[in-house]
Amino acid sequence: MRVIRISGGFFQTNTYIVVEGESCIIVDPGEEVEKIIQAVKELRCTSFKIICTHAHFDHILGVNPIKREFGTTFLIHPEELPILRGQKEFVKTFWGLDIEDIPNFADGFVDEGDEIGNLKVIHTPGHSPGSITLLGDSFAIVGDLLFRESVGRTDLPGGDSTTLLKSIHRIIQLPDDTILYPGHGPETTVGYEKKHNPIILGLNHRI
Repeated sequence: MRVIRISGGFFQTNTYIVVEGESCIIVDPGEEVEKIIQAVKELRCTSFKIICTHAHFDHILGVNPIKREFGTTFLIHPEELPILRGQKEFVKTFWGLDIEDIPNFADGFVDEGDEIGNLKVIHTPGHSPGSITLLGDSFAIVGDLLFRESVGRTDLPGGDSTTLLKSIHRIIQLPDDTILYPGHGPETTVGYEKKHNPIILGLNHRI
């Protein structure tokens, strides 16, 4: 299993392609649609799935074009469906952008304990109600749960800071050498964040 990162666009969203043999799992397809499609073609994958760690628009902008290209399915956590359905209006109201090609439904759902290939689903809400982490053998794709020396925002609809901290507490129980792949910015590790992330350093006083 290997993880390929494609980053770019205005929001510098990280898309991850998890490759297992001839299977590709595309996580959080953002703005760099052509790069994502080209990478998948070069990998010669024969089966595909799209999984989004959460449904904020910068993580789902590539869903529909990739579905049209490969005929794949799009999966999210069921508690994220209201966020997904509200994204078009949210983007218009909050950012002043009218984006037509945003999905408003999912083809299926994933929940705590599900396994997609060799990825295990962990429900890690807080940034949004249905945020998930995808756990591999030595890594975790955490979406906007946490970043290198920072954590996800909770001031958007459905966000909750107490819930976020509880989800982070779960993830930092993983082995220190576990690589964390965030939705934005560089990768990090559990051990690094336990030593350098100011929010995590204070978790013992908050949980």
